[in-house]
Amino acid sequence: MKVKWKMSNKSTFARLCGCSFIHPGRSLHEGLQLVHEFGFSRVDIAVGGSNAHFSPVEVAQNPRRFADEVRRETEHFALTPNECFVLNFDEPINTPDLKQRKETRDLFVGLCEFAQMANFKSVLLIPGPIYPELGERASLDLAVNAFSDLVKIAISRNLQLNIEADYESCAHTPEAAKELCQRVPGLGLTLDYSHFICQDIAPERIEILHPYTRHIHIRQAEP
Repeated sequence: MKVKWKMSNKSTFARLCGCSFIHPGRSLHEGLQLVHEFGFSRVDIAVGGSNAHFSPVEVAQNPRRFADEVRRETEHFALTPNECFVLNFDEPINTPDLKQRKETRDLFVGLCEFAQMANFKSVLLIPGPIYPELGERASLDLAVNAFSDLVKIAISRNLQLNIEADYESCAHTPEAAKELCQRVPGLGLTLDYSHFICQDIAPERIEILHPYTRHIHIRQAEP
């Protein structure tokens, strides 16, 4: 199915994807079965987050084993993997701890190996929080530093790296999210309006993010 809408004064075709992790506690097989029953041909799959089918750390440490499972299950339901929904590796991407950022970088290499073998198009991470002791500016700077390395790893595996600018992150405003994308060439957005709407941010203000948007989460949202 294709939907045509206007974004940044350019006509764009969007492919609709189902989401395997809407319901908690489901296996990958059960999640994909539901997506298939709804009639989707493409799917986003959770490797991280509270509804994830796997642990992102375990996937990064054994990419081939998990990629084989994803390929087997998606082929069974005639589904094409779209975005690998990760968030983080239990520690924030923008952690001030240099040792932890290096561990995240090493894990991301394995994660991208998995995503490439499983035929994903993109990987989703979140920017990390605002640290009270550092403030919003320094916390965003840490995210820029971290993603500058990670986006190169993703590109080397023919993957897009997208962030979700969630309302608890250092990119919780459209302006901060735009700045992060501008400062990290190659970084894109998986845009979820609800993270801004819940902060009473008007849709018109969010539109500055359209040029950086590669993927969109669509769900109900109101202030």
